[in-house]
Amino acid sequence: MSAFRDLQHLRRDLELIDIEDHEYDCWTADGVRWDLSVVGDTIQVDRRPGTAEPAALRQAIENYATSGGVRFEDVRAGSSREAIQELWSAVVAQRENEKETVIARIWRRLFGSGE
Repeated sequence: MSAFRDLQHLRRDLELIDIEDHEYDCWTADGVRWDLSVVGDTIQVDRRPGTAEPAALRQAIENYATSGGVRFEDVRAGSSREAIQELWSAVVAQRENEKETVIARIWRRLFGSGE
């Protein structure tokens, strides 16, 4: 799961073949769904008809977090933009801590200390 600052970054970082294989779901921070497609060698982004689905976005983030062993019990409930941002921030922070822990373990194995 990834967050992109804008469409330019999304288009730069996603692979065309993955979009053609429908490997991505896409939402704005407000829960508006977007459809991704490939036109030529360009990623096309179109707003999905209908209203925002912030509960679906929150559920997707929770599923991602759970599959990675991330805990989020202390995060505010609900599907407001603020609650979703708090959940995403908690997930990112825990994933970063996990990376640092792995790096520290490797460092200790290689050099015998965590410094």
